[in-house]
Amino acid sequence: MTLEFRKPAPDVWLLRGGRSESNCYYLPEQRILVDAGLKKTGRKIVEFLEREGLGLDWLILTHADVDHVGGAPAVVQGTGAYAACHRDEAPYVRRGRPRLFSPSPRGRVLAALAGAQVRLFKPTGPITVSRELVEGDSVAGVMTVHLPGHSPGSIGLYLPSTGYLFAGDALLTERSAPDSAGSRRDSDTVSFSYPAKWFRYNSVLAYRSLERLLRMEISAVFSGHGDPYMGGNQGVRRSLERLLASPY
Repeated sequence: MTLEFRKPAPDVWLLRGGRSESNCYYLPEQRILVDAGLKKTGRKIVEFLEREGLGLDWLILTHADVDHVGGAPAVVQGTGAYAACHRDEAPYVRRGRPRLFSPSPRGRVLAALAGAQVRLFKPTGPITVSRELVEGDSVAGVMTVHLPGHSPGSIGLYLPSTGYLFAGDALLTERSAPDSAGSRRDSDTVSFSYPAKWFRYNSVLAYRSLERLLRMEISAVFSGHGDPYMGGNQGVRRSLERLLASPY
């Protein structure tokens, strides 16, 4: 497996193990890694940091899904970084065990399959959580924004100095078709989307979390899946309003 790495912004590295895998973001000024991908991705991230001569102080996990925390043990062991997550996700991270995806029948089936995967293939492992985060906490100047819905303790990480939001799976991005007459939507034809229903712990909370983002000054969204959205504050607002007006 090769690691995809590129700079969507001058002060942000996007690290990804494959097009279908979750995104990880490295912030060199803050020496923070946001999420750690799957197990093999964690090892590749450590190799990348060593090769580039980049240090890491904190690994912050937006939530406890295996495609975001699978690589966490390798990252923590390989760099000596401290791990942090929301206090509602901490029990799952510490045990290295999946949570219930959603109360729906499909969510329960997915959770059962994830549990079987953990028992058979051990895609992640227990992680020492050095800090349990809550709304408003700051790590190296990066602010915690509690965005429950996809999971109870889903968080976004907000950088006030730039307006960047690292949204985890609370808000996803996807490629959208150009508008009529060949015009392009906002920024690079990227639009926002909800997590699938069976991957939502609580749909009402998921919706309200996105409503809350409308009240923030967000210049760019770096989501857990999909390409970064660099449309500026007005573009972010328009895309959020379109999403919130659609069925969820």
